[in-house]
Amino acid sequence: MACGRQLSRWVAGAGWFCTRCRCHGEYRSLQRAAAINRAAGRQDRITEKGARETDGTVDRREYGGQRVCFLLGAGVSLSAGFPSTEEITNRVRDKEAIIRGADEACSCLPTPADRHPRGGADRARQVIEAVADVLWTGNQSPNYEDLYYAVNEIHEHLITNYDNPCLEPLIARLTEKGDWDDVDGDPREGLKYAASEACDLIRSVVARSLSGTPESTDLNLLTDIIRAQQFQRVDIFTLNHDCHIETALREAKLAYEDGFRRIGPEDVHAWSRDYLEQDSSYVTVCKLHGSVDWYRVQIEGYCFEDVLIRTRDDVEHLGQFELPQGRTRPYISPDSRQILVGRHNKILSYTGDWYLELYYWFRRRIERADVLVVSGYSFGDKGINSAIINAFAPCDPHKLLIVIDPSEESALLENARYAIASKWDSLKSRGLLTHVQRGFDEVSLEDLQQEARRW
Repeated sequence: MACGRQLSRWVAGAGWFCTRCRCHGEYRSLQRAAAINRAAGRQDRITEKGARETDGTVDRREYGGQRVCFLLGAGVSLSAGFPSTEEITNRVRDKEAIIRGADEACSCLPTPADRHPRGGADRARQVIEAVADVLWTGNQSPNYEDLYYAVNEIHEHLITNYDNPCLEPLIARLTEKGDWDDVDGDPREGLKYAASEACDLIRSVVARSLSGTPESTDLNLLTDIIRAQQFQRVDIFTLNHDCHIETALREAKLAYEDGFRRIGPEDVHAWSRDYLEQDSSYVTVCKLHGSVDWYRVQIEGYCFEDVLIRTRDDVEHLGQFELPQGRTRPYISPDSRQILVGRHNKILSYTGDWYLELYYWFRRRIERADVLVVSGYSFGDKGINSAIINAFAPCDPHKLLIVIDPSEESALLENARYAIASKWDSLKSRGLLTHVQRGFDEVSLEDLQQEARRW
């Protein structure tokens, strides 16, 4: 590990050395990073201060010995003007327009006519409301994640993707409650298509609600930690679909690795986990639940292999472009947007495609991290909770979990899943967990350092 002092002396056959401690590994890692980027056609240069400048951004290379991970949920994006869970739920259940840009109104669900003779947003909302009426009564109020989970379970059962016999009484009530007959008069077949359209509608509303530009990009705690160079690496994991974090880092001119590289058209990037694992990556950003600008792309000539791309362009008019495996198909559907919505169904997604790679990377990084900072997350995802529990299971006294949340601790535990809530007091008593009762935007680097000193 480099000492972080200025690299100022060259020794033949070894590289740059610090004049005090004779270390040279840091500068050599910078040389490797520059070689990789030059091979990718990027304009990089190495400075004697150990900073890499790439396309106008600066990636700091002088760091301490500890590793820090961030796990950020929807609560962090509220200050940037993105809608809350309640607001998105209202958009799903109410027939209001979804605004994507300043003046552009978007329809919620363009449904092909051949999928169902009565298809469309009205049909999709009909099945959503029918499911809500049957499953939630009295003062219970499901949000869009609950609704998607329930409707998706019905759809997956009806297409026999995975069987759940417990759903049969619910399906029987739904077929009695609504007119789902398809062209052949089969209510189960009609309900299957209606449930599929309901899932499409919810994903579409969520994506379009979160596709705007953040009103405020100030994430001072993140940017200050990166600039302070006090950690060996900074890994940022987010469960959000919006682009708040990436926008904030770009505006702060802080480089990060997200696993994407530009290919083909100007604004098309393909993803690979290999890029995340480069030693030169000081800051990484991983979106465990996908993103509003991620799409699945099929490759011509391959039966099952797909590629994940990131683009802000109009995907319906991208046309073909070259990938390492071959050419893409000429049409990319907006329905191929990659975001995970729902509840426990997300766990199934963690076992396939790039989500498996991202989840593996998440577990690996937090197990090796010295500090895990969690904010904006209510501990409701069983897969994410499992990774956190496994990371802290050895009760390593050198690890610390910092939860930043403005709620009272009792309210936080009431909303958390049992797996986390039941271990909370044990982690606190061992000095492995601390709760900072403030919003993420109210916590400074000094506050975090103070919590770490107590630890």
